[in-house]
Amino acid sequence: MITICAALEAEVSSFKARFNMKKIASDLYYSEGDDIRLLITGIGPMRAAISIAALFGADKDRDLSNDILINIGSCGAECIDNSVVGEIYRINKIKDAISNKSYYPDMIINTGFKEAEIVSDNKIFRYDEKTETLSEGTVVLHDEEASGVYLAATRFLKQHNILFLKVVSDDSITRGDITLEKIIDIMDKSKDRLFQCIDDIKTIRDQVYQWDESIEPDKELLEKFFKECHASVTMQNEFMQYYRYAKLEGISVEDIIKNQYEKGKIPCKDKVAGKKVMKEIGENIISR
Repeated sequence: MITICAALEAEVSSFKARFNMKKIASDLYYSEGDDIRLLITGIGPMRAAISIAALFGADKDRDLSNDILINIGSCGAECIDNSVVGEIYRINKIKDAISNKSYYPDMIINTGFKEAEIVSDNKIFRYDEKTETLSEGTVVLHDEEASGVYLAATRFLKQHNILFLKVVSDDSITRGDITLEKIIDIMDKSKDRLFQCIDDIKTIRDQVYQWDESIEPDKELLEKFFKECHASVTMQNEFMQYYRYAKLEGISVEDIIKNQYEKGKIPCKDKVAGKKVMKEIGENIISR
């Protein structure tokens, strides 16, 4: 199942019609045909966390190993060059402003969207409270839910099955007042690109989880690769998601691994170096 969550119904109102969703609770909609549900969490990290935990906690008797969560919403942005209002970003780092901890969602898919860090707080960000020193071309986003969604979701789902997509509604260049009408307008203009991304995820999900078991991996090579990358069970499971995706796309993972050996990057001296090599291979796969 794919779960889409947003803080405000106004941010995702068009999704209900697009996926033919029916209301099944005060904050929950479901599309049986697409096996997609839409959850409205409310504003703030605590409300988001409670809402996500309650939803997936009620699913405790269901296998969640193939579930995907997509957090979609509007956000503010710090930038110094050009306005980025209306831009869609895929979040590659979440910084919790309260705990000062950072988290790294890592879904294995090429969305085509730019990537950015988001700072998540329990209050509205003010542009006169600048938090980051920006270099040219850098963008730092701000919202009130991402950290709460991530922390709750990772109790139930695999980290690489969680995706954050944020649409910039205001930034440090325009500094306009944010109204519900403006959020609706910005999200409506972005909806087709978001719909396409979700359709792509549905397609890849169906391919990956209808895996043809007749496609046998090179077990001897993989065992040697995992051992010499000091890969934990979690690292191995995440890498196999890349492997399945690559095989379905006709990409030879074995050739990529052998290339890493030829470059002298493997064997790795420790788990940190191994994780870096495995991530590099994964990025190589999804960028093709």
